[in-house]
Amino acid sequence: MGKKGAEVRQQIVEIADEVIYQRGFHQASFAELAEAVGLPKGNFYYYFKSKDELLAAVIDHRLAGIKVMLQDWQQEIPAPQDRLRRFLRIPLNEATRVLQYGCPMGTLSMELGKTDPVQQAYARQMFELFKAFLQRQFEALGKGKEAEPLAMHLLVWSQGMAVMSSAFKDQHCLQHEIDQANTWLESL
Repeated sequence: MGKKGAEVRQQIVEIADEVIYQRGFHQASFAELAEAVGLPKGNFYYYFKSKDELLAAVIDHRLAGIKVMLQDWQQEIPAPQDRLRRFLRIPLNEATRVLQYGCPMGTLSMELGKTDPVQQAYARQMFELFKAFLQRQFEALGKGKEAEPLAMHLLVWSQGMAVMSSAFKDQHCLQHEIDQANTWLESL
């Protein structure tokens, strides 16, 4: 595949990422994805032989984005406590989308967990990146053996706030839970 083909493939992945987030992996058809990209359905198969192959590319795309974001935070935000606060702001920064569709990682993981444990395990890598990052921040704060459970607690809290805010379509709930999580962080 040449440069132009690689660019089209990347465009497909980016559009598929958004469609899968908004509609769900199982609800999004190849025909819908091809139409969103502006390709005939037959041409779509040149780039991806199956929906599973496309899903893997979407997850790879998300993983790459998360890695870059976390590296940027590590370089740009000097204090681990501030990095933890930055993590908590993710759902608030995307509040309109989170209220409408939920967390992109959480919704995909839930959907895949119902039908395909192999795909779900692959998608879980997004959470694993965040968990490892959060754990390193707690370790930098001197939390030692508590770092891993604290990281998991914060990850669970963030997913819970995304789910409940989306279920109730309530941005105030989201803000309240972020404020509570920040208060909890201050108490550590």
